[in-house]
Amino acid sequence: MQNEEGLIIGRNAVAEALKSGREIDTLLVAKGERGGSIGKLIGQCRERGVAVKEVDVRKLDRMCEGANHQGIAAYAAAHEYSTVEDMLELAKQRGEA
Repeated sequence: MQNEEGLIIGRNAVAEALKSGREIDTLLVAKGERGGSIGKLIGQCRERGVAVKEVDVRKLDRMCEGANHQGIAAYAAAHEYSTVEDMLELAKQRGEA
């Protein structure tokens, strides 16, 4: 589940976002949560250089507005950035200078 602010809510939604290559800015994990798939998701985020923050579960409750966050949520990047090489390659493909 994702809300309008780019907050991805729940274990499966975060896992799918990572699997799809979606850019994640910050992973929020309820303090003390490391069980099940959360440990794996934390590891994947750290490998990608995503900031991982432990937060109070009540903060997650407020942020997720009643949705079942399962102890985890992530902020998706508002924009995906391209490298200069990506832009030059696209221009080349389009026949542009």
